[in-house]
Amino acid sequence: MKMEAILLYFVVELVSPIVCSTISDTTHRVVEKIQVDNGLKWGDWHSNEFCQDGSYATGFFLKVEKPQGLGDDTSVNAICLLCYDSLTGNSTGHICSGQGPFGKYTNYQTCHVSSEGPVETFLVNFSLRVEPARGVFEDDTGVNNIKFGCHHLNDITGQPLNSTAKEIEGEGNNYGRYGDFSATCPNGSAICGIQTRVEKFRGPFRDDAGLTDVDFSCCKF
Repeated sequence: MKMEAILLYFVVELVSPIVCSTISDTTHRVVEKIQVDNGLKWGDWHSNEFCQDGSYATGFFLKVEKPQGLGDDTSVNAICLLCYDSLTGNSTGHICSGQGPFGKYTNYQTCHVSSEGPVETFLVNFSLRVEPARGVFEDDTGVNNIKFGCHHLNDITGQPLNSTAKEIEGEGNNYGRYGDFSATCPNGSAICGIQTRVEKFRGPFRDDAGLTDVDFSCCKF
């Protein structure tokens, strides 16, 4: 299976970039980028991707390679945000930034989304589960999982009713440990964009780590 993924990766690289969703230029609404300090320095940063104007992240899913036994593990290869219009409650697709070639997409993890009317709960901060560098001749995996904090908002002005309503966690692997949570998006904003750092496939018989770090953008309502 891993060799098939490697071949598919090279086909995609040669033919066209992976496109996750229709993206709009939302940089004029960005009020802050939130980060954590336990990401790794391997790989390249990919482009910032944003939800459509008026849309914010209410959930996410991952692309994860499960433990390979004696084979090379890469764990999380992508993090994708689920975007919803804050007024209508309708889905506006998903965004992913850069992705590694290995693994399968997981189930969706979401904050509460009302079936009708405005969406009331959004992602506002996060924590990464990361396995630190293990040294020469050891198998590195980079990011293994992620948690997000959800805030409930009383209206589109974005004033929080209370502190983090709940946390939602991805279906990743258990290597490494969680670091501290990032800063929380400022009042009147929520997560609307993502930028990932991914180590490219390094070739057969070499150690790959997949996704190694991620930043998120907060956009004002």
